[in-house]
Amino acid sequence: KSALYWRGLVFSRLKQDVWSGLGYYEVPLSEQRATAVETSGQPLRYSVIMESTQQAWLYGLHYAKARSAGVLHAHDYRLVSPAPLETEYMYKVRSWIDVPIEPVLSDWRRKTELNLPPQGNDRTRQLALDIRAAAGSDARYVEEVLSKFNQEDYVYTLRPGQLKGRDTIDQFLFETQRGFCEHYASAFVFMMRAANVPARVVAGYQGGEINPLNKTVI
Repeated sequence: KSALYWRGLVFSRLKQDVWSGLGYYEVPLSEQRATAVETSGQPLRYSVIMESTQQAWLYGLHYAKARSAGVLHAHDYRLVSPAPLETEYMYKVRSWIDVPIEPVLSDWRRKTELNLPPQGNDRTRQLALDIRAAAGSDARYVEEVLSKFNQEDYVYTLRPGQLKGRDTIDQFLFETQRGFCEHYASAFVFMMRAANVPARVVAGYQGGEINPLNKTVI
């Protein structure tokens, strides 16, 4: 279970170094239904119990299809409740954890997942272009950026200190090199987009512990 990622939120917009999701009316009508995904083999079948969050988003593993009535499927493959969760809520899901999603992007999706502010974080933009040019392919570029985080003097910490002012991604990559998941995800997606590789931030959590009494994952 440690390799499974519980997907909750998707952030496609970057403004003032803060990522956020797209509102319902910001998605064109032609894009509001997620593209069909070809599946094969037996899916994982599971139930999720969520506490009251006062939010409408729900957790699911990779490519989740709800088996419970009332659970909606968003344009970016999230599971969504039609109303914020005011009480404990259980829903049933099927997931195919190995199938590719959106192997071909629509023009709107590609433009959305490549968009960056016109200015800011210039050092990161140049670094991305340099690494991409040396990598030779998008796939190799992704590996090189991940290797940078894994092999250089970056530290994972829940107390990284505050990044102040503008160009916070530059500050993280070139100065502090200390952060938690949001710092790394933000920098990674920024670098992908700066090198013309579509990317977005997915928020959730990875893995969980199995309760030996009832075999649930918590």
